[in-house]
Amino acid sequence: MLERANHNYRTTSYLITGTLGAVLLASPWLTVLGESTQVAACAVSGGALLLRLSLSSLLHPRAWKVKGRMLVGAMVALAPWALGMNEASPLSWLFHLVGLITFSLAVAEFWPTLAAEVRSTRVARWIEAAARFLFGRGRLPC
Repeated sequence: MLERANHNYRTTSYLITGTLGAVLLASPWLTVLGESTQVAACAVSGGALLLRLSLSSLLHPRAWKVKGRMLVGAMVALAPWALGMNEASPLSWLFHLVGLITFSLAVAEFWPTLAAEVRSTRVARWIEAAARFLFGRGRLPC
């Protein structure tokens, strides 16, 4: 049952990310704001990458594709500052929203894998030792 719920979440996440990528891809033509060609190129390339990664993940889910969506989401969210866009611009808000939503969905999907990797490292042993010292238990208080 849990695997089915996880599959439904992943499928929904891919569809949302793909839709956001398509909106970002079409945004230079949907908004007539007189933005520079550099901003339009960033919107088209970011949207195309998100659309490609999400459609590819629908067919064959892989961990590297989730990491790629996290990276592209972070880059899209930070692009308005890197390009020097006006913060009041609707296209700037679109970049921020698409990037943050994409990054959040990818992190939520990748979190169980990341938590399992962290639990198996030396840092996890230090955290468990600190938890034993602070809370008197043999495991983390979460």
